Amino acid sequence: MMKVICITGSPATGKKGIGMKVAHLLGCEHMSLLDLAGRLDAILTYDEQSHEYVLDVDKLSLSLRSHALPPDLCVISGTLIPYAVPPDLTDLVVVLRASPKVLYERYIARGYDRRKISENLIAEALGVVLDEAMRRYGEDHVHEIDVTDLSPDDVAAEISGVLEQGVTRVYRIDWLEECSSDDLLRDVCFDTST
Repeated sequence: MMKVICITGSPATGKKGIGMKVAHLLGCEHMSLLDLAGRLDAILTYDEQSHEYVLDVDKLSLSLRSHALPPDLCVISGTLIPYAVPPDLTDLVVVLRASPKVLYERYIARGYDRRKISENLIAEALGVVLDEAMRRYGEDHVHEIDVTDLSPDDVAAEISGVLEQGVTRVYRIDWLEECSSDDLLRDVCFDTST
């Protein structure tokens, strides 16, 4: 069975664009987890309140195990990677991390409501996606990248280097200090009214 590279992280960290760049460097195809779920009939519904598709991650995981992946597919990207892609199907899981200050501006630009911004920022500050990836795949198969000040090309080149060298690194970036020391971020990250 062919194995894939998975790129995950909080919303707005650049997963899809970087996934496409990595696939281009490797001469293969990229697919978002949402597109893959659509192909495998693993989308439950569209949540009007959150403006997001709700995936059946159990069905998606089972389908990925039992159905052949598209032959040229080598990169899958999505926030829910740790919940949907079985460990035996991936060689490397890259977790993209970004400063909550940067993510806050991206979430505002995307029109996220305060509750959604708060949930995503605290999840990034706590490293929830990284934690889930390490639990599911093991530290030896996870590589963490702070993409805050990197171009997509720089990130794709780093991922390519990890694949060539076979050395992953997990830094356990901690954004809590940034959330607690910045007045705006503190109010949003630790908003108890939502």
